[in-house]
Amino acid sequence: MADDDLEPTPSSGNRGPMLAVVGLVLGLGAGFAGATFMGGDAAAEEPEPDDAEVTSQVAVLPLEPFTVNLRGGEGRLLILEVQLELAQAELEVLTERVPLVRDAIVFLASDYAAAELEGIDGKLRLRDELLGRLNVSLDGPTVKRIYFTHFLVQ
Repeated sequence: MADDDLEPTPSSGNRGPMLAVVGLVLGLGAGFAGATFMGGDAAAEEPEPDDAEVTSQVAVLPLEPFTVNLRGGEGRLLILEVQLELAQAELEVLTERVPLVRDAIVFLASDYAAAELEGIDGKLRLRDELLGRLNVSLDGPTVKRIYFTHFLVQ
């Protein structure tokens, strides 16, 4: 009797619906994989850039290092390296106006005391004021962002 309980029972023959579901899942998976990895060339192609996209490309203009006397008469110096980000189309115009840019940076930075440049807040304030002043002074090319690549107060 115990041996009769351990014998396998014959299957009922209802494998058809289960095989259909498995086949459907495998078919959908294969179709998805084929569409994802093999097809879709039209969506992957990049359109040709038009004039608006070309002018939106950015350029970075590095400036010669600055050494600026800081306010306060203590003999403190700011040694600064600056790079300006702007639209590629405006690079040539700004390159011709570098003396104006350097003048604006020297005059604004020399109005800071060493204590005002301590910490991130002082550096961010200087960067934001420089960005505003340059864009007003240049009255043409727009500086999008200013990068300090070297910043030392001595």
